Amino acid sequence: MESTLKDRRIATLVPVATAVLVWSTYWAIPLLVIAYLVVRRQPLVLTREVLLRILDLFLSILILAVAVGLLISALDVVARDGEIQLLQLLNRILKMLLVIGLAGYGYISLGFSAFRAWRGQLHNPKLSIGILQALRGRPKAAI
Repeated sequence: MESTLKDRRIATLVPVATAVLVWSTYWAIPLLVIAYLVVRRQPLVLTREVLLRILDLFLSILILAVAVGLLISALDVVARDGEIQLLQLLNRILKMLLVIGLAGYGYISLGFSAFRAWRGQLHNPKLSIGILQALRGRPKAAI
């Protein structure tokens, strides 16, 4: 993918700014959607692709967290109904590991995205399902 120096700098800034926004407050994540809508019409191809992949990553992490959270909640219900103290302790540990694991993966993936964007390449996170990329469709080849 060919990109200009300006495009690579902006594409590198996107994951760094996202990491700062997510670290400060989770309510700033919808700002990424607004940023994508603004950047979508610009000729900055690398920035647009990096932003789309970051949105896909956060959507995938959210879906994964909800699915695993439902399983952990079901385990919590069983632990409370059976009054099993060890299972309640295991439930708290699983919640903590889920939050730390997904947050750590998200920050590491943002770091890789920033590094690869600086080099003019794209990073494909392994946990990303690619929902938005599939909805967008394949880019049409220029004739």
